Amino acid sequence: MNKVLLFGVLLFCPILAAQSKKNRSDLNRFLLGILGDYEGKMSPYDHPKIQEPLTYIFCGEEPYQKIILDSLGKIGQVKFELEVEKGAIYSKELSSFFNEFYTRELIPDYGFYDTIENKDYAYYFLILKQQKFKKAYQKVSFLAGTFYRYGTINADNEITLTFVRANSHIVACENFIRKLGFKVVNIFHPDYYSISGAHQITFVPSKKYLPLFRHIDSTRPDKGKCTYPYQ
Repeated sequence: MNKVLLFGVLLFCPILAAQSKKNRSDLNRFLLGILGDYEGKMSPYDHPKIQEPLTYIFCGEEPYQKIILDSLGKIGQVKFELEVEKGAIYSKELSSFFNEFYTRELIPDYGFYDTIENKDYAYYFLILKQQKFKKAYQKVSFLAGTFYRYGTINADNEITLTFVRANSHIVACENFIRKLGFKVVNIFHPDYYSISGAHQITFVPSKKYLPLFRHIDSTRPDKGKCTYPYQ
């Protein structure tokens, strides 16, 4: 099993290959789960020069950077360029592509004043459009991608997803888990003024999908140790 390509994990693993068409996977929604929406993807989206990162690579996540880059390279619907800076991956084209899965929500009384243009720009959050995940396999693909990067699984088959400052993502996960009929074990939302802002949801997938999560768990790399002082 090639551990470098998430695309391989999603589309070529024996578990998925053995599933019927009804249970097929969705690469784009799988990647949406991996990319996340840290800080609600807050940005002045109308500004012509400010670009929100496609995703952040946090301290200890270095083993995932190449995996994410290789996986993004398998997207065939759009031509794009990728730029990697310390702690972030940028792509104007892919950001536009994935932002179609979100709707903008204006942040009241919060903006950016461009002194060069002498113009105010509003800030927006991006909220995941859950209506774009109508099919069960789309919901499962999103949860699988989320689990790949943000989840753990224990001996009792309990999966815990942990997010920092990603309200839209955790709300979507909770709704998808319930709609799929998975057992919810625990949900934790931090106090608004919590420093870490870490949300957690623990659930047990159905027997139908448990092998998928177990397989993904066996293919992903271990997270590294922090080697530089950011995030």
